[in-house]
Amino acid sequence: MTTRPTRFLIFKVNHLGDNIVFLPVVEALRGCFPEADVLVVTSPAEAALYQGPRGATDIFAPCARDLFNRTWRRPWAALRWWLRLRAFRADGCLISYDQANFPHLLATWVGGSVRIGANMRYIRVHGSVTHVIPPPPDWNIVRWNWEMGRALATAFGRGDRWPASAPAPDLRHLVSPLPRHGTRKRVVLHGGSKSALRRWPLERFAELGRRLAAEHEVVWINTPENRGLPPDPRWVLAEPPDVAALASMLASCDLYVGNNSGPMHVANALGRRGVIVSGPSNRGWDPYWHPERWTVLRHPDLRCLPCEVPDVGIQHCANLSAPLACLQYWDVDRVESACRAALSERGR
Repeated sequence: MTTRPTRFLIFKVNHLGDNIVFLPVVEALRGCFPEADVLVVTSPAEAALYQGPRGATDIFAPCARDLFNRTWRRPWAALRWWLRLRAFRADGCLISYDQANFPHLLATWVGGSVRIGANMRYIRVHGSVTHVIPPPPDWNIVRWNWEMGRALATAFGRGDRWPASAPAPDLRHLVSPLPRHGTRKRVVLHGGSKSALRRWPLERFAELGRRLAAEHEVVWINTPENRGLPPDPRWVLAEPPDVAALASMLASCDLYVGNNSGPMHVANALGRRGVIVSGPSNRGWDPYWHPERWTVLRHPDLRCLPCEVPDVGIQHCANLSAPLACLQYWDVDRVESACRAALSERGR
């Protein structure tokens, strides 16, 4: 009798950066279990991340995160998705730490006898996780994801094959070479972030872009937050329609400048240099790979930092006497100096 391959079901329905720092787990599972079937449940915009040669064998991307998390209000959709996942017949399941109650409920029904996850305070589904993986003391998200993957591999007898640390994800399947014109260095500016509390003031980003454009090719990435800003005629305006276009653009740059956001993690995974204004973000979200190539601008002595707790998030600035002082501290001169220092470095 032929034994069917092990089947792993993975829930990772979230935004771009969260998926970038999780992707090495899927790639490592494929390495430890080359014969296994790996089904990743994710968001449509992020599905392409898992389509590489070491990515998932199957991808289910029904809808964006917020709609997915509210599916319990739409029982007809919940039933359809339950049937789709039940047919997979999972042996083991990994529920990423950032998943809401509905994915936990699905995992309880169709996730197999081994279900790896975290004991988050907002989860009300009793028994959804059989193996609880606590966060590391510093809340480093990449390491937390990595230990969840190690626990799944260990539960199925191959923990000894799990690498000691997480490598950068392989994004080569997304990247297409972009032409370069002349010898000027290319600087990509991305002033967006899904949270307004993480955005360095847009007018400062624009002034930085105007200064750098005197010597470098500046690519200004349009986002919903900055489309109304009058562009500098020297800029190259870009609005990547998908993650592949974004990765190709970032792979071509000599320096990435932005906030702590999803595109920052893409640039970091691609090995680019970067300067970011961190603001309230927890240090666990700092660029994980190639730290010597990244400058994280964080207020040196603000008592309220970091105010973000990864399992809670941040909804408002608690510094009532000086709102968003962590971001306001960084004037254009300081950030420009950090950018020029990064552009002058070689061989790192």
